[in-house]
Order: sequence, then C-alpha cells, then structure tokens
Amino acid sequence: MTMWEPIKPASGTTPTERSLARLCAKTFLQLWSFPNLYRDQRSSSTSRIGKELCDLLVVCDKHLIIFSDKSCVFPDSGNIDKDWSRWYKRSIQGSAKQIAGAERWLRDFPNLIFLDEQCQQQFPFKLQPWNQFTVHRIAVALNAADRCRKEIGGTGSLLIDPNIVGEYHIKPAEENYQPFSVGWIDPKLGYVHVLDDITLEILLTVLDTVTDFVDYLDKKVEYITSGKLHWAPGEEDLLAIYLNNINEVGKHDFPKLVSNQRLVVDEGSWSTLCNSSSYQAKCIADEDSIIWDSIIEEFSQHVFDATLLTDGSSNIQDHELALRIMAKECRVARRILGREILQNIQRVNRDYIGCISMQSPSQPEIGYVYILYPFEVSMDHSQYREFRKLYLQEYCIVFGCMHKDIKKIIGIATETDFGNQGRSHDLIYFEPGDWTTEKELNAKEIQERRELFIEGKAIKRETIEAEYPSQ
Repeated sequence: MTMWEPIKPASGTTPTERSLARLCAKTFLQLWSFPNLYRDQRSSSTSRIGKELCDLLVVCDKHLIIFSDKSCVFPDSGNIDKDWSRWYKRSIQGSAKQIAGAERWLRDFPNLIFLDEQCQQQFPFKLQPWNQFTVHRIAVALNAADRCRKEIGGTGSLLIDPNIVGEYHIKPAEENYQPFSVGWIDPKLGYVHVLDDITLEILLTVLDTVTDFVDYLDKKVEYITSGKLHWAPGEEDLLAIYLNNINEVGKHDFPKLVSNQRLVVDEGSWSTLCNSSSYQAKCIADEDSIIWDSIIEEFSQHVFDATLLTDGSSNIQDHELALRIMAKECRVARRILGREILQNIQRVNRDYIGCISMQSPSQPEIGYVYILYPFEVSMDHSQYREFRKLYLQEYCIVFGCMHKDIKKIIGIATETDFGNQGRSHDLIYFEPGDWTTEKELNAKEIQERRELFIEGKAIKRETIEAEYPSQ
C-alpha cells in the first residue's frame, strides 16, 4: 500500500524546454528535477490560474538550481552590436529576470508551488528553510552559436569575462565590451551561469550527478568572486581546467594563484581533455555506475506512480530521503558502489543469499546493504517479500551495530537470479541512533541466528578508486 497520490510532473511546453527537461532528468534524476512549475495566481475566489515559476527547478538536499530558458532566434540586421544587444536582452536578461522572480517566490511562498497550471497538484516535497539553501541560477541561452562562430570563430560557445558587469554587456563604448561575452549579468541577483548551445549539454552530460554539478558551480562562483578568473574562451574550456586540477583534499578545483595573478584559460582545453586516454578510460570505468542510477530511477518511478509497497507507516518524505542520499553520491562513488553490486550479482548462486555491505565512498556516515534473496516458488509472492524485507532489516541492524560510526543505512533487496523476469526491489532507510545495551544484545542475537558477517556469507570492502584509471 502507499500513502500518497501519483505525482504528475510536466515535461516542458516547447521543444527546447523538453530537451532541457530530458537532460536534467538524466543528470539530476527525475525525483529532483521538475519542469514548468507554477505559482498560484488567484483570479477570483473560486478559480486558480498558475503563472510559470521557472522552466525547470532542481531541488535536492540543500541545493536549489533554477533554470530559465528564454532562448530566441539571433537577429541578423547586419549590425552585430545591435543584433547582440537585442538577443542578449531577450535571452539572457529575460532569463535573469525570471530567475529573480522565481527566487523571491520560493523564498516567500515555499508552500504555494504547483506542478500544474491549474494549481491543483502541489509540489510534493517539503522545502528546507530558505537560509539553509544554496541557490544556483542558470540562464539557458540558445541560438547564438552559428553567429558567434561567424563573427569571432571558436566553437560557438559564449566567452566568459567577469570584467563585464550588467548593462556593460551591451554598451560598445565600454572598455571590456565584446559581443558574445558574458560576465556578471545582474550583481544584485547574484551570479548567473549562462549555458549555451555548446555548453549546456556538455555540463549536464559530464557533471551528471547533482553533487558533481553543484560542486563545479560552487567552485566556479568562488573563483570568479575572488577575482581569480580573468577570461575563458568558453564554459567547456573552463570546465576542463577544473577537471584537470585537484586540490589538497583530493577534490576538483581551479588552480591556486599568487595574489596578483588571474587565470586566462587556453582555447581548446576541453578538446584536449576529451581526446586524452585517461579521460576516455574514465568514461569506460563509469559504465559500472549505471546500475546505481537505474536503482534510484526504478524506486523514483514507483514514488511518482504511487506504486511503492510500504508497511503503512512510511510516507513519501521517507522514501525521498533515502533516495536523495543515494543520489548525492558523485559519479566516482557510484562507480565503486555499482561495481560491488554487479560483482555480487555475478558471483552469487541463484539458490543462495548474497549480501554485501558498503560504507559510502563519499559520505562516511552513510552505509549501504545490498541483498540478493532467492525466490521460493512454493511461497506466495507477498509472503516472500515479507521474509526478504525482514532479513534486510535485520541485516541493517547488525551492520549498524558493527559499524557505529555509520549513522544512516540504506538497505536494498532483490531476487538472486539476475535474469529473473518481474524483478522486484525493497528499499528501507534505517537510523540506528544510540546503541544501548539492549539494542546491542538484540543485534548480536540476530547476527548469531542469521549467521551474518561470517566468511562466505557477506562481503565488506573499502575501496580506493582513481577517477582517471591508469592505462
């Protein structure tokens, strides 16, 4: 049984909005990616007409990503300054204005957000308090690439020049003015990232988890606001510098410079990275992570369709929390976790229980338990699911007791046979809390009865993984 109604998000009203929705659903996964949300606009006491909030909103943990796509055809009057000014105002300034309005509404009226224009289906998840959110603003500005290549060459992506501020983008007399260059769109609003025909798909394909994406945006804004970036020939080349550089704590970052230096990014940095053997090896290694994405998406679809089997006490917020923890894993962490799952599936005989327990590679307080449980044909399927879920719950208790540094545990169970038709999954979220003597004794009793964490019964590995595997 479930305790909520099906969720029916929009898919975009224009071809560009639908394309953006597809890209974001793949990157951020559908449970946190909502196209065409509406704000309540009352025209009378008996009717509601919604006004579009933004083209797409991503809400995941403490991050809000507001997308606005006001792309329009690039004019061709023969005067590049005039054409650039008109397109910039409509596409980029128009997006910044919508983002500002969406941000105000989300701050002031977080409970008046709807999935439909009639404002009948409310946004399904409770938002964090506003002061706990980090807001990321993204203007999608398409249709300038051809003219950009014609006028200044390059790939067609917009140049990044933080020296240009506000109206100076469209004032030819200003020192730093150059068509197809973007800097600070609206300093009062905060930094607005501008993604174009070239860079939108690159960023959403390469930084294809919410953690990888927002980490890049955070580091980029920090670098620009500290005055470290002088100029970049395009977002893709700036991204390449970020991906090629590792800081002292092992995270991607931008290069450290001495106080008076500012970074000038070389054109072609992105193509050089893509053609490197190490980057191509990374892409191949990342294929192991796909199963992690597919598990999240399967459960997410059940949440949307209200077909997730529950015990009658859990609610949509509980399941979203568990899946959000899984979604916060970066791509390399998903690769490690996915590989463990795939090896478990291949290793375990269809007639035996297979168990693996793993500490998150990127969230040390998180643990995962993944169980393959053979289906017994003599057992009713609902009864089988009850037995399987009980085993999963007890395994999580024992795992938590043995690893008290782990504060939150996600348990997943499915059938042993990888080729089984009609495969089902169970998902549980478990917070052990403080381990009292009584709870520890209970865990030890379960461990002995179930024979858990005995050689041959379960595997726990701690893996160090290079993002760019050696050849």
